[in-house]
Amino acid sequence: MAASAGVDRRTGRRVGLSGRGRTIGRGFSAMTKAGSKKFTIKLSRRARRKLAKVRRVRVNLRFKVRDTAGNRRTVNHRLTLRR
Repeated sequence: MAASAGVDRRTGRRVGLSGRGRTIGRGFSAMTKAGSKKFTIKLSRRARRKLAKVRRVRVNLRFKVRDTAGNRRTVNHRLTLRR
């Protein structure tokens, strides 16, 4: 399973990341059996520095999963991070 976190254009401009949508972090994990699993998305150095100055930011999460048969699926989820 691969996951990435990103911000849209408006949020990126507001926090000073860039004028376009930007990926701010990535994470990878392998699941050996059915169920749920926790994993961490590591933010880039620049994103950590910029996001340290804001109280709230809306983040888009994208999960790319593949089962043992090779079937792929992408799931998107939007959430707000608050300090």
